[in-house]
Amino acid sequence: MKTKLINHPQYLLLVDLEAKIKEGDWYYYNGTIRKHVAPKGYSTDLFSKVIAHLPKLNAPKLEGVDLLPDLYMSEQEWVSDEEIESKAEKTYQTTSMSNQIHRENMEIDRQIFIDGAKWMRDKLLNKSNQ
Repeated sequence: MKTKLINHPQYLLLVDLEAKIKEGDWYYYNGTIRKHVAPKGYSTDLFSKVIAHLPKLNAPKLEGVDLLPDLYMSEQEWVSDEEIESKAEKTYQTTSMSNQIHRENMEIDRQIFIDGAKWMRDKLLNKSNQ
C-alpha cells in the first residue's frame, strides 16, 4: 500500500495510490472526488482510492469511507500517541469477534488507523511549526 495525504478544499484525504477501485469506492482524480468506478475507457491507474477523510467547512461525510481523526485540539495542544491508540482500540475492537479472518482484518484496519493518524499529526505539526 502506497498512501498520500491530499489537502482538498473540502476534505483532508488519505488515498491509496495502488489499490484497485471497485464499484462503490470513492476515488480522487485531478482535484475531484467521485464515487463508484472510473469512467469507461479510462485506466484506473490514474485514480487514487480514498481510504479515509476528514471533512472541512461542514462538507458532507463520504459514505462508507473511514474518518480521519481531528488531531488538532487547541493552538498548542496535539493529540498524543496514547490518545490515538485509545481511539483505535475503541473503534476497532476485536475481542468479541469469533471469526479469525475478521479479527485479523480488523487488526490491520486498527494499525492503519494508528499509523495514519500519527503520520498525519506529525505532518500537520511540522507544517504549523514552519
